[in-house]
Amino acid sequence: LRSESDSSWLSFIPKRTRNLLADYALGLATITATAISFSSAGRLEVDRLDIPGNHGDFSANPTLSGRQWPIPLSSSEDNTALVAFIGIGVSIPITIFFYFDQNFSSLLCQQPSMQLDRGSYYHSSFFFMAGFNVIGPLFGLPFVTGSLPHSPQMVRALTNQEPKLGEPKVSENRVAPFLMYTMILLSYLILAQVIEAIPVAAADAVLIFVGLEGIMDTRIWPRLRVFFTCGENIPAEYGEPGAARLFTLLQLSVIIAGWILNETPAALAFPLVIACLVPIRTYLLPALFTKEQLRVLDSDDVVGNHKKNDALCLEDDEDNSDNALDVEADAKGQDEEEI
Repeated sequence: LRSESDSSWLSFIPKRTRNLLADYALGLATITATAISFSSAGRLEVDRLDIPGNHGDFSANPTLSGRQWPIPLSSSEDNTALVAFIGIGVSIPITIFFYFDQNFSSLLCQQPSMQLDRGSYYHSSFFFMAGFNVIGPLFGLPFVTGSLPHSPQMVRALTNQEPKLGEPKVSENRVAPFLMYTMILLSYLILAQVIEAIPVAAADAVLIFVGLEGIMDTRIWPRLRVFFTCGENIPAEYGEPGAARLFTLLQLSVIIAGWILNETPAALAFPLVIACLVPIRTYLLPALFTKEQLRVLDSDDVVGNHKKNDALCLEDDEDNSDNALDVEADAKGQDEEEI
């Protein structure tokens, strides 16, 4: 929908309309899927979302009685202390996942290609999230993650694709994420019945789409072509064909290992696969690849460097052309003087 090419099969739709459709595509698709599911009611059984604790018009069920607000860690009833101790062990892989997820999202959305102008935003949000996850569970609240404001999808949603001057501009503000979180809260408090009308398949499709969109933004997605392309036709930005194939194969192996673990009873430990990326990058990759190969395969600046080199080559060609014209003009002038 956001294609800049005039040959796109959707080029007959005005660009402003295409951008609007792209911004609200997931919402429109969910509404459409929900409407279709009700049109087949009575003929097919459709599984729909279920919100625990839904009590009619007001979804939330405030804890006004039945238990004290803080978790009684010192109580001997129901083995509270033992459960808390087990919970600490279970929370370790979840904490590892939050750490990597938060930092990966921050790194991806604050790359120069995202065109953010203001200062970096890495540590303060992670600090506040850690505070919430230490204090909240003491009162029976679930873990929270703050990956929404600093995600590539959020940055793209706030990007003006039709700037009056210059390149696309990102509307950097705190209002948009605040409004989004407020709408999420209100949807749980007063719109539970509407949410429960959404088919489970539609919700799964949204998650699959977001995941695929994230994969397509990574370098592994275009590099998959190295398995189906002859060595001389592989772009120079991927480096040596053999090294590119081995590096991509290792990446796919880690992804498959995480997926397989996620489908087992030990699924809660799948963040450990992500944590293993650190020793893999630190010890395994340097043993399999040279420094130059890793610079090409695992560097954020490779594509930029190739573009820079292309630009420099173009400038050199232009300079050479200008020099050739100057030499030709001088020679012509000398001939005229001799005549």
